[in-house]
Amino acid sequence: MESNNRRTTAQGEATRLKILDVAGSAFADVGYADTKLEDIAAQVGVTKGAVLRHFGSKEQLFVAAYKHVMTVNNSWFDVPDDVLESGFFAVLSFWLGKSAQRSADSLPLRMYFLGRACGDRNAQQQINRYLRSEDLDRTLEFVEFGLSRGEIAETSDPLLVAAFLDWAVDGYQGSAFSDDLDRSGLFLRADEERASATAHSLVDMLRRAFGA
Repeated sequence: MESNNRRTTAQGEATRLKILDVAGSAFADVGYADTKLEDIAAQVGVTKGAVLRHFGSKEQLFVAAYKHVMTVNNSWFDVPDDVLESGFFAVLSFWLGKSAQRSADSLPLRMYFLGRACGDRNAQQQINRYLRSEDLDRTLEFVEFGLSRGEIAETSDPLLVAAFLDWAVDGYQGSAFSDDLDRSGLFLRADEERASATAHSLVDMLRRAFGA
């Protein structure tokens, strides 16, 4: 009996993970409103009722899929060793230089921006709470890395610099998806053709804002 219970639990967890994988791709591909639980269930090979037994509602499935996808998001420190050794602004340049090209096929980035504009208020509130409690990109740690190297002015407030950095990078990356995600209008040049020049300008702006 115990062996059967373990097998049932393992099968249930495997089904749950498969639902999350399929749901994450579905939400990112067609958006929140156009994603249907029936389609996710059919792709997994279960019923819509089975999906609801695991997650309760479309809203909760979206939040769970969002968290599931974001656990594999890259942090600032996930760069080649030589880039990291070159310092804070070298790492920043590395990521911004790749952002426009990788945005279209980056599942974590697509889900990240969908979480900001999914249209479901309750889901967005849960996601915002999650993002406040989890420093997924290790931004504050990255800022402290810059401070320790003397690349960021020692009089800077690490939390303020981290918030400013998140805002600037969000705007830059968001403009690769939709003008609606770049409400400031400052990052509209962040297209593939001018990605390198735009990244360079943004790094220069950030260096002047809080560099040593």
